[in-house]
Amino acid sequence: MEFMSLDFVLGILLLIVGAFGTIVTMKYREVVASIENFIAEYKEAMKDGKLTKKEKEDLALAILDIATEFVSAITKLKWLSFVVRKK
Repeated sequence: MEFMSLDFVLGILLLIVGAFGTIVTMKYREVVASIENFIAEYKEAMKDGKLTKKEKEDLALAILDIATEFVSAITKLKWLSFVVRKK
């Protein structure tokens, strides 16, 4: 059982987590893009260390975009669509 060392197990776990992250990123590309846009807007807004009212509103809209993309991605799932779209 020499091959079942801690390094081997951690390597396999890292491989699984990386594969899962890749699949999630590919499936929810719009959500990831919205999160990236939010992070870029936040970094730009915080360059001077203060948030103006306009910047706060823009960040709130970016968060709403993330939520919209997330809900849109979830409703595309076939196993969950019967819960969301009851007819």
